[in-house]
Amino acid sequence: MSTIANALIPLIILLAAGQVLRRSGFLEAGFWSSAEKLAYYLLMPLLLVRTIGRSDVGGLAWGGMVGAIYGAILVAAAALVALHLLRGRPHPRTFTSIFQGGVRYNAYIALALAESLYQTEGLALGAVISGFMIIIINILCVTVLLLSAGGKRVSALSVLVDLAKNPLILGCVGGGLLNVSGITLPVWADDSLSLMGRMALPIALLCVGASLDLSRLKGDVGPSLIASTTQFVVKPGVAWGLCLWLGLPAMATTVAVLFMAVPTAPSAYILARRMGGDYEAMASIIAFQTVAGFATMPLTLFALGV
Repeated sequence: MSTIANALIPLIILLAAGQVLRRSGFLEAGFWSSAEKLAYYLLMPLLLVRTIGRSDVGGLAWGGMVGAIYGAILVAAAALVALHLLRGRPHPRTFTSIFQGGVRYNAYIALALAESLYQTEGLALGAVISGFMIIIINILCVTVLLLSAGGKRVSALSVLVDLAKNPLILGCVGGGLLNVSGITLPVWADDSLSLMGRMALPIALLCVGASLDLSRLKGDVGPSLIASTTQFVVKPGVAWGLCLWLGLPAMATTVAVLFMAVPTAPSAYILARRMGGDYEAMASIIAFQTVAGFATMPLTLFALGV
């Protein structure tokens, strides 16, 4: 239990600190959007470049992990679509929020947990599979929004362009190229990347905490429960079974299951607004899962024997 506490409590403190700082007005309101932009577009990519670039990626069981994670995501997506059809087709816009709540994941929390549990090796493993997850999740969510929300039309080409410009994917690609090139960075360059990369996760978690709208916890309880059951039970359960079936090592299994068991991403709200989804239900699901996740994640870690 001490390992679980040591892994989760720092994350909870950072999220709570972000919420307190926003509510207190200690920092100007415009700070949070700027800090989030800094973390997303600069610090996180640099963290991924350095982590992947310096790691023995070939020695990590990332291939099996990607298979297990893709399988879990596709099962969860299919289950949500089937439930939507069986329940007599509730409002399509609300379904898109349930779908995003059951498919997306919070990369910041997932990467912070992987690093907390397994240090640099866990972070490298998480960084590699994040690049693959971003691709399939965005394709699935955009497709469902296009078919169900009836809002702004988005072409397949624009989705591919967005993916190609995604800072996290670019960071993974940059780190992979650095890794296979065999280039050793000068000490000053490596130290600079290290300093900036170490800021990424703390700043990102503060921003997640600041963006959390606790007033939404009481809204849209039904959609929140459906999405959260998929997020915290179905996805990690399927991923765990696939990892065992594939014979993955303990660390790879733990990281894969954790990436399936973290709350959904705050960016789901932005996509819902952009494409005509039920963004109010999405805000409720995000708030519900961010709070509930810190009750369910310790149970997941305990079940994994961490």
